[in-house]
Amino acid sequence: MNCLVRFTMSRRQVWCMIIGSLSLFRVASAQEQLTADETLMSSLGGSLMTQMLVDNLGKPFMTSKYEGAIGSPYLIEDWQKGSVEHSNGEKFENLDLLYDAVAKSLLFKNAQEKVMAFVKPVTAFTIQDINERFFKRMPNGDYFEIVTDGEKPLYKACEKKILEKKTYGGIGVQKEIITSYSYYSEVDGEPIKLKLNKSIFQFFGAKASEAEKYSIDKKLDIKKEENLILLFKYMNSH
Repeated sequence: MNCLVRFTMSRRQVWCMIIGSLSLFRVASAQEQLTADETLMSSLGGSLMTQMLVDNLGKPFMTSKYEGAIGSPYLIEDWQKGSVEHSNGEKFENLDLLYDAVAKSLLFKNAQEKVMAFVKPVTAFTIQDINERFFKRMPNGDYFEIVTDGEKPLYKACEKKILEKKTYGGIGVQKEIITSYSYYSEVDGEPIKLKLNKSIFQFFGAKASEAEKYSIDKKLDIKKEENLILLFKYMNSH
């Protein structure tokens, strides 16, 4: 009887050892897979994870509505590398970005190369054109390019609209995308549209005469962007 008990206990011990070994093998395999995944993510520089996170923030965007239209709805025709920032502080870099100035929507490509629009509002973004360009979301949802920064910032707005004209004979409709540019500054967080004439000097308040004198001395044509930039840079430094 005692021998039978000892024999039975030994078999139980053997089975426990087998089960324990299998468990250790599974844990080791899982750890090896995790290490392999971490190595892959490290080799990709985190770009895959970033793309996966960004994909979850987007929704499909249909560009077919512009088919047949004369002109481009985009700020820059080609996709550009850039970065985005959300209101909660989330930042994503090295994305393929395209700004639709008609829909006032910032677009990106997901991992499957599909065109997506951000679900959550983007508060700021950059694109790498010839030089890096910075854009800021205004209270009304428009995106303005930051041309010069300072107490009196200078913003540039690219505005695009679709005009529909009847074709010859009035049978069909031809779509044409019209582009215009406007300049703004900011007072107490609100955008102020600038008139590119002598009235712009009044925008500087008590320094209006100084702004006008600088413009006259430098023979600035305020209607030209490069001269407008000079004026704002000077006034922000004095």
